[in-house]
Amino acid sequence: MQSMQTQLTNRNYTLPQQRVTSLANTLNHALSAFNIVAAVRLDFAYSGRTVLDHPSISIFNAFDTFMNRLRRMKVKGEIINFFVSWKKEFSQAKGEHIHTVFYFNHSRFSSFDATSHIFKKMNTLWQTCSMNLPLGQKAYINIIPAYYCENDDVFRAKPSNKVNGHQYKIKNYFTILTKDKMAREQLPEYHKQKHLFHKACGFFHWISYLAKTEQQAAVRKSLGSVRNG
Repeated sequence: MQSMQTQLTNRNYTLPQQRVTSLANTLNHALSAFNIVAAVRLDFAYSGRTVLDHPSISIFNAFDTFMNRLRRMKVKGEIINFFVSWKKEFSQAKGEHIHTVFYFNHSRFSSFDATSHIFKKMNTLWQTCSMNLPLGQKAYINIIPAYYCENDDVFRAKPSNKVNGHQYKIKNYFTILTKDKMAREQLPEYHKQKHLFHKACGFFHWISYLAKTEQQAAVRKSLGSVRNG
């Protein structure tokens, strides 16, 4: 894996170095703690725009409650060990919403998607923490997929229509990351590519936009991290 000192960030945004360092530190701590990590991008939001007309309804408060309870939640009788970086944002189009990147121990959670037991438990908890919604609004967690890129100097948030090949169309809902060179060599090509932290195709370029000042919420702390376990 390339040194985190040579990581490439998304230059379409204003990214203060202190925030970039915070994201890098959380990822490095997870890699050191778990050796092999299952990294997942999750967004937390309400459906529609109705919440904009109800300022007393705060998704940020719901998220804070969710995180406090998640740290005590058990899966198969055990507390979940994880690291997470989160970013609270606001826009007229989406209202309040939260971007996150979670890091789980891959030896315990070998995959992650909408059918995973851990996601179902997290989603149920989120629904419980966000029950006070007006006019039938619903809260949801969106798993953000990534795609295999046709070359190292591009990033694909959506599959490209310009390239052929099944591997470029597959939605990857989690990314396996590790500092173990031998383990990395055994990974499928998508996961290998995301280890190129100094390239646009790499995992760090993908998550670096969480550090942006654009759309940051007017709260005391809009970017933070949590370690559990």
